[in-house]
Amino acid sequence: MTREELYELADIESPADFQYYEQMADLLECPRHYDFEDFFDVLSLIAAEDAGEIIENYFNDLSDAVPDDSDDLVSVLDTIQSRLLLLAEGLDRRQARRSFAEELYKFKNWYNEPFAVVINGNPGSLLDAITASKVEKLGGKKIHADLSSRMNYQLEEISMDLGTFRPIDILDSDDEDSEEEF
Repeated sequence: MTREELYELADIESPADFQYYEQMADLLECPRHYDFEDFFDVLSLIAAEDAGEIIENYFNDLSDAVPDDSDDLVSVLDTIQSRLLLLAEGLDRRQARRSFAEELYKFKNWYNEPFAVVINGNPGSLLDAITASKVEKLGGKKIHADLSSRMNYQLEEISMDLGTFRPIDILDSDDEDSEEEF
């Protein structure tokens, strides 16, 4: 998939136009392969607050759609969401923006990997299972999905600038007095 096709998929003319949930969903749910550098280009100008809001809403919707007997997958998705939200906070720095895009691209590939799960006896992607579960929750055909192979999402170490953290006062005045007694 070319960069121009990716722009068309996200319904943008330039990266400055990328700011909506639907655009992110279109990118993440596209089963076709596209180059990371093109994906990074699309995300290159997204504001941190927009990225955080989109990620939070997208992953909340995903968690709500997970089949009822898949609590472990909800935990995996919550962990991925937390990581992406943390990375989104630093989007004012180019390396943090790249790390955010890399993690999102890794998620997209994991989410769309064909033959990764079994849905009613047939192989499919996690996206296929989530879609079938959404249909079931809307009154459609009951599904049985074996999602156990999707519990293996590997998170890389994350490094943050110390300037990202806010100092906290861990001792209040009562604690200071009690320490003097020892």
